[in-house]
Amino acid sequence: MGKIERQLISDLNDTGFQFRDINHLYKQNDYLPISAINIILKWLPEIYKEHIGSGECLVRSLICQSDKYNPGILIDLFENSDLNETLKSTIGYVISTSNTTDIKDWLLPQLLDKEHSFGRAGLLDGIVPKGHFKTKDELKKFLFEIFDKYSSYEAFQKLVQRYSSTDDIHFVEQKAQEADTKTQARQLMKVAEKIRTRKRTPSFP
Repeated sequence: MGKIERQLISDLNDTGFQFRDINHLYKQNDYLPISAINIILKWLPEIYKEHIGSGECLVRSLICQSDKYNPGILIDLFENSDLNETLKSTIGYVISTSNTTDIKDWLLPQLLDKEHSFGRAGLLDGIVPKGHFKTKDELKKFLFEIFDKYSSYEAFQKLVQRYSSTDDIHFVEQKAQEADTKTQARQLMKVAEKIRTRKRTPSFP
């Protein structure tokens, strides 16, 4: 265990928790209160510097039942750190799926206005729960606006499949014909076929 990890665990245990190390924290299933989250966020940037794998494990510990928290430190790591795109994708996924404060005004422009990146693809899972779309058509419009940038990702394809209607099949098939690779073309044709053969309309959201 590294020096920074020992300080993290000591701070957590001084607050009343009983964690042996970061891996133990990651695997726990108890409700995570804001006191623990604040300690995790405090040490997270230094943990990444000490050991990339420990940072990856620690940030994933936030994907659990927890108090709502401000993800500002995660957003700073996502936008401004020299972490690689794979690590940023994990941070994006955590931001998207953990119990954060409202991030709509940050998340949607990341996908809509900025260039594609593997890291930003980690934000796709946050579109529905954190995008605050009022109608299915509003959501679908957003998905179609970012289609060309993110249609190769399974998470995006599932969103299109779920929220598109039979009226959108031609659009998806056209995008399949324009796809950069045969694999992506096949994937999009499968999405179109699943929309066509769907027996009932999924609920929104």
